Amino acid sequence: MTTDIHHSIVPQVEMSEDYLRALSWCCRYLCIADVLHLSASCHALRVLALEEDMWRSLVHETFPNITLPPTAAKFCRSCPRPQYEIFKRLFTAKPFVWGSSSRNRLGIPGTKTFDSPVPLPLPPDFPRVKFFAKAQETGSCLITYDKRAYVWGNSIPQPTLLSNVKNAVHAYCGLSETVICTESGEVYVGPIGSVTHFTQIESQLGSDEKPIQCVTGQNQYSGVLTNQSVLILWRNTSTLTRVISSLPIARVKGSHRIFFAITTTGELFYWAPSTPTWQRVARTEGLVITDVDGGTNHYGFLTSTGQLYTWGDNSFGQLGQPTASRPISITPYTCTPEPVTWFTQRNIVLTAVNCGGYSAWAGGHTLTIDTAGHVYFFGSFNYTFTWEPQIMPFFEDRAVLSMMSGEDWAGVVVSAPFSSVEETKSSIPNRCCIC
Repeated sequence: MTTDIHHSIVPQVEMSEDYLRALSWCCRYLCIADVLHLSASCHALRVLALEEDMWRSLVHETFPNITLPPTAAKFCRSCPRPQYEIFKRLFTAKPFVWGSSSRNRLGIPGTKTFDSPVPLPLPPDFPRVKFFAKAQETGSCLITYDKRAYVWGNSIPQPTLLSNVKNAVHAYCGLSETVICTESGEVYVGPIGSVTHFTQIESQLGSDEKPIQCVTGQNQYSGVLTNQSVLILWRNTSTLTRVISSLPIARVKGSHRIFFAITTTGELFYWAPSTPTWQRVARTEGLVITDVDGGTNHYGFLTSTGQLYTWGDNSFGQLGQPTASRPISITPYTCTPEPVTWFTQRNIVLTAVNCGGYSAWAGGHTLTIDTAGHVYFFGSFNYTFTWEPQIMPFFEDRAVLSMMSGEDWAGVVVSAPFSSVEETKSSIPNRCCIC
């Protein structure tokens, strides 16, 4: 099967940029055993004979914008073929979870709380996981590289395939339902804790409109962002409103209280039912915003210079500010984003921010990643808190491919450890599950 795929894309060509792009495509959807097999099966193309600079190109083509962990430099100095070893570790990335396992939100039986990441229990032939969907309540969802969607939470104890959803590319888990967008523009909605009630909905799209992202958020609203920068929202599968905007919206994020939108020029806006149109977030004039996220009652965004701003509830230190505070109003309309100076004072440049937690139960938390590959945590998972960002040791020898903060839990897709060369041999599958 994989040999046919290989020859249909790059039939007997030299080790060129076209070949690397084609091999990169295969890397996104196949297991490493098959990638090595399909390349070696063609006598003109032997992947194991690739030079280091070609392995480096393959790494950047297959895993763009990946930051290697702090231990990677030392590891590479000890390897005869470091780029090849980097590729293997990124390719064999696995999903991990931590936080509260109550109501099956971690896909782990029981009600134990995990203070550090543990493997998401999956069968050996489970497809490669691409990312976790943003989760606001107890429902969880992940998308695999072969565009399958798996859900769990409440009455579903472990990741279960949504067999009627094909070619899933984006998902969002809200307070009461999960929304999934497919590659062809279909939108599916289903209640948390169910795999049999996911149905395709009519979202009243125009003839030239196509969903490019789904989202859930304020007051149990769900919706989709279209290619025309229109946010279509509904509740209980009934369309409520079309938030029409002249803004060139690149992506949206939902939280318990509001929706955020980042434009193609890096401007940050918010919307809620009490605001008729998109409103600019205070103190963002002149800033180029690259990332934003929201928990139950706190929010954070990153600028193009890697600076973090937070605002909202700081009862558990989830803002990274030294003074614990809970404003009378914790909506973004009255709170002003403030820079988290702990990072700037240390010249730490950040690349991602994730806000999660339900303050009324067990506190909020924030996760960030810097350009050196360190992962920082501040806030609370279980009624104890720290406002000062703490480096999470688990990630010091692993690269983070994706990360999500949910309600009292978090999920990541991380590489194999950058330690011993021998450690990854046992993690490479002998055959691909689709063969």
